[in-house]
Amino acid sequence: MAKAKWNAADIQRLYRRHGAVLVAYARSFLPDAATAEDVVHSVFLRLLRGDVAAPESELGYLYRAAKNAAALQMPPAKARERLHVLHAKQNAINLLIGNFIPNFEKVNTNREEVLAARKAAINALAAK
Repeated sequence: MAKAKWNAADIQRLYRRHGAVLVAYARSFLPDAATAEDVVHSVFLRLLRGDVAAPESELGYLYRAAKNAAALQMPPAKARERLHVLHAKQNAINLLIGNFIPNFEKVNTNREEVLAARKAAINALAAK
């Protein structure tokens, strides 16, 4: 069940742990690092303001929010093109991960197992 609100300590913890990676992720959609930083900062500001209820998957929400905020910074045609490519790649990775970890959604895995499965899936995709 989702928490009602984010608290400042959780937001600070998430920013310290994932902020730099989220900036790099946003940068993959945007023309410069400064815009990517602004996008990630805007995501965390929304959390601090209490505009968003805390979901079960905090990290999943942060990546989705960063991607969506980055898309708002791009011209519409470019955003559609980049998001389409990203969705296609993510779907391919999800299919490959399913081959390495049965019932991926249902398995209680730790971070290292997920990262290992993702790396194996990316390597398998690159080999094709």
